[in-house]
Formats: sequence, structure tokens, C-alpha cells
Amino acid sequence: MIKYYDIIQNSRNTIDEKALRRFHVRRFFLYPPFWESVTSLNETNLDWKCTKVVDAQNHPDLVSNSKGIYCFVVNPVVANFIPTCYLFYVGRSKGQTLRRRFLDYMKEKDSPVGREKIKDMFNMYYNHIYFYYTEISDNQKIDEIESLLINTFVPYVNTHIPAARIDRTLRNIYE
Repeated sequence: MIKYYDIIQNSRNTIDEKALRRFHVRRFFLYPPFWESVTSLNETNLDWKCTKVVDAQNHPDLVSNSKGIYCFVVNPVVANFIPTCYLFYVGRSKGQTLRRRFLDYMKEKDSPVGREKIKDMFNMYYNHIYFYYTEISDNQKIDEIESLLINTFVPYVNTHIPAARIDRTLRNIYE
């Protein structure tokens, strides 16, 4: 079995490998005061469900036919190690079901005109992405919770950060 360390050692001086490693570097906004200030979710019962994107693409019925909030999370599962997850995107489905929205992303990932960050996320991490979702029937609640989650975590792939209207330092944080 080839080990990651061996790959790095064997390719340490190749330009392609250096470029590939740099291509996979991601910045994340980790700001505890934002996390600690979230109290409104305490009054909301969110029943999160999760499915691996690969499985849901092959079996769309794994995703709810209700509306609500969803997240794409990269989870690099490593044997005998702790869970390590990276929140890449938070979104909502109000005018369509979570399943329909999920299937739209599956079309977009292969589309020549899709959003670059979405396509990059799927192309680079497809086998390691999980789709989390929670059903919410109230459209106003969907909007509130989506904004709250995006403003709290400022996910890498989200391009519209509502708090950026208030705090200019968050605008284009990943550009």
C-alpha cells in the first residue's frame, strides 16, 4: 500500500506535485465569538440528517422531499482517527425540495457554466463530501437560519455572506 508520506517524499521536488498541494490549500474563518454568540438555535429543534453525496446521487430518495436547510461538508475519513470535517457550503431550499436542490447541484458539478467554487468542491472532494440537511417548513425560519449559519461559519464556497453588508472585512474573505 502506498502511503501519503511516501508520495510526498517521492514527489517533493516535482513542480506538478507542489502545484497540486498548493491547489488543495483552503482558508477557513474560525472565529469563536461568532460561534458563542449563536443562541437562537437553542429554541429551534433541528433534526439534521446526513448522506454521502456519492450515495445520494445514486439513490436520490436518500434526500428528503421537503424544504429546509442543507450543507456540504468535506469529511476526510481516516482509519483509526477522530472525525475531521470542513463545512464548505450552507444553502436553503424554499421554492423547491431538498432533493430537487441536491439534484440541481449534481447537474451543476458537470456543467460547463456552473459556479466555479461549486464545481471545484465537487471535482476535488467528490468522494469525501456529505450532504447534511434539516427539514423546515416555515420560509421565514429557513431564511433566518440560513443567514445565521452563513454568518456564523462563513463557509468557503458561499459567495454571499449576509454579515458582509455590516462588516466590510468579511466581504471577499476568501478571494
